[in-house]
Amino acid sequence: MSFDDLDLNLLRVFNVMMRERSVTRTACELGRTQSAISHSLSRLRHLFGDKLFTRDGGVMRPTPRAVELLPDISAGLATIRASIDRHQTFDPATTRRNFRVGLTDYHAMIIIPRLLREFSRQAPGATLNIIPANGLDIPVLGSSSTDRLCIDWSSDQG
Repeated sequence: MSFDDLDLNLLRVFNVMMRERSVTRTACELGRTQSAISHSLSRLRHLFGDKLFTRDGGVMRPTPRAVELLPDISAGLATIRASIDRHQTFDPATTRRNFRVGLTDYHAMIIIPRLLREFSRQAPGATLNIIPANGLDIPVLGSSSTDRLCIDWSSDQG
């Protein structure tokens, strides 16, 4: 397979699989079947000449080659997305995006009730995932190639 024959959606499958580590969750996030994701993984394996992922219990573990590919593929997809999104306006009422919010347990108790009310009212077609996080996770969450908002309240104590 040459670059000219490459389906860029394969790179989206790779990127989501690296994050989710599950064929089922990858299929769900991309709105595809498990069979379609398995077929995409087969094509990716052929393209890169590597297994890319191995099953370890219920988790798909990336191979060293997959870990090596991730930064370039993620950056490339982020660049393409930014080019496309630059001229689009965001409409929360019609979006179908998945939003992830990293919060400590304490801040989750304070923020989640109102956030859920407003989120479901303003963005009824979107999904919201709350990810447990502590102050040490802020740099990791803030360095991902997705849209994000990281608030570090740890320095606000006093």
